[in-house]
Amino acid sequence: MALDGWSNIHNESIICVCVTDMSDTKNAVYLLDTIDTKDNSHTWDYFVQLAENTIKLCESFGCTVGSVVTDNASNMNKMRTNLAMSEGLNNKHIITYGCSAHLLNLFAHDIEAVGVKTHVKSIFKYFETHISLLPNTNLKEGSL
Repeated sequence: MALDGWSNIHNESIICVCVTDMSDTKNAVYLLDTIDTKDNSHTWDYFVQLAENTIKLCESFGCTVGSVVTDNASNMNKMRTNLAMSEGLNNKHIITYGCSAHLLNLFAHDIEAVGVKTHVKSIFKYFETHISLLPNTNLKEGSL
């Protein structure tokens, strides 16, 4: 199960919960729930309750939740720690972890060299305006 939050097009805070069906050969992903969180503080204990409720919702469909992944915000880190010890799950052994892609994105921002983006953009603009298409390609001019 994956929990992620953001603001929708109306700038309202929401959490979406998705589950992956591991019994399906394609590992299909389903949207389990979308939760309006605007009236709640985004504290770790609120997210523990939210995770417990959505795990129970998933189980009501005959599914078993084996792990929960979230982003790596401090409130979610603490939620994962406390969810793993939650009495509300009747001692189910659920693995909790942070999203690796999110960690890499945060790391990339930490090591970003000042001014590099400007140089990369100028290189793209150069190739965009100065390089014609190679012969024997199926691409037509203007399709890039």
